[in-house]
Amino acid sequence: LTGALRGTVTAVGEPPAGSAGLRLSAAPNPASGAIRFTSTAPIGFRGPGLLRIYDASGRRGFEQGLHLTDWGGTVVWDGRDLAGKTVHAGMYLATVEADGHFASTRMAIVR
Repeated sequence: LTGALRGTVTAVGEPPAGSAGLRLSAAPNPASGAIRFTSTAPIGFRGPGLLRIYDASGRRGFEQGLHLTDWGGTVVWDGRDLAGKTVHAGMYLATVEADGHFASTRMAIVR
């Protein structure tokens, strides 16, 4: 990441209790284009979730709702931030939260 920090800086806290069973994966990783995030929930779970992507400084760059089931939920991220700009190369953290469950994964963007 290069340049001055701009925008709201957020922190990614510790996962809440009860996170067992929720999983998040990103493919391809590393990526130079779109990334498919797949999340699976505990057996019997069905409901809304929220995927968020943070840059290395902790700024939230993307978020999107998804519907989770024990069969999984998927979001494809095109590598653009909340303002619609292509993100810089670097390391990013993706988190998914649903009904008190939390999971995260790291991914690399290469250009």
